[in-house]
Amino acid sequence: MMPIFGWLVSRRVPEAGRVWGPWIAFALLFFIGSKMFAGSFKRAREEQGECADPTRGVSLLVLSVAASLDALGVGFGMGLVGSSMVASAVCFGVTAGVMTWVAMKLGKRLSMNFGSWVEALGGLILIALAVEFII
Repeated sequence: MMPIFGWLVSRRVPEAGRVWGPWIAFALLFFIGSKMFAGSFKRAREEQGECADPTRGVSLLVLSVAASLDALGVGFGMGLVGSSMVASAVCFGVTAGVMTWVAMKLGKRLSMNFGSWVEALGGLILIALAVEFII
């Protein structure tokens, strides 16, 4: 849905998206990356016990939106050049679904072997992507 939303926004307010888009992406990615990075060290100090499941509830929604910002940008760009969106959105959705499934399987194995260091690395990657949006 994010590419379609970006496409629709670009058709309505192209200048606002160009100005505010990178800053919104920066704020979301920096916030989530910082929270992941700080949380990884907090969990490392805590005893191994029952952990909150990040694949449920509000955490899932926030992570999904953050992960979809690139698709929003692509949809926005496609709207500016007048491209068709339906086939592209289906392709984005299928690809994102497969990649998410693979990432969840890989993430489970990595977290079992490396623990909170994987979460810290993920947070740093999100922070780096946030900085890239404003550069």
